[in-house]
Amino acid sequence: MIEFKVKRTAMLFKRILIGVLSATMVVPAAFAQSTSTPNQKKPNVVFILADNVGYGDLGSYGGGELRGAPTPRADELAKSGLRLTQYLVEPACTPSRAALMTGQYSIRNGLSLVAEPGTLNTLSSKAYTMGQLFKDAGYATAIFGKWHLGGAPQSLPGAHGFDQYYGIPPDTSWDSAAYVQMAMQTHSFGNAPEKVLYDKGPWINQQKGNGLLEHVKPYTMAGSACRN
Repeated sequence: MIEFKVKRTAMLFKRILIGVLSATMVVPAAFAQSTSTPNQKKPNVVFILADNVGYGDLGSYGGGELRGAPTPRADELAKSGLRLTQYLVEPACTPSRAALMTGQYSIRNGLSLVAEPGTLNTLSSKAYTMGQLFKDAGYATAIFGKWHLGGAPQSLPGAHGFDQYYGIPPDTSWDSAAYVQMAMQTHSFGNAPEKVLYDKGPWINQQKGNGLLEHVKPYTMAGSACRN
């Protein structure tokens, strides 16, 4: 009975996302697209998720200039795209991302708590994600920035339908950029040389397909283009 309900939920999520995908046919192209036939183009889809942004912070939802921070580009995207006005808020980063990726309550995938290195909070290999949905529909898929759904091999973006991943460590948050600097200021590792600390990480990572996770460069506040 439990297995049947899980499969049924996954099928329902797939149908819902396919419906959303069909509705986005009116959205202007904004990302590299793939085609099923030479004469039939699919709509480009970009989804931007930002940490620590409240519903009323953006101008398109009543904030922006009124809150002292105009958001003209985001407002323009809202005008030409789709505004979401009904939602259920998850309490933290990992639960929010898990719900977004799977279309299920985060607890259904064991991700109701923030993912931390070395813990059991990691995305299951059986989870059906938005990335896999678009991949199955013939899209080229990519994710940049923050994943935070676990660093286990079966939890990485490449195992869930993404052709390319470039971002911060998949099981940490944006604050990991300050780890080395904080360790140096607090002498947490004694007199360990700065280079040794940076070599230990954290690192900016990339993954191509479902290949190995590769280190690109140390993840620091000054040297990273992926802070969220």
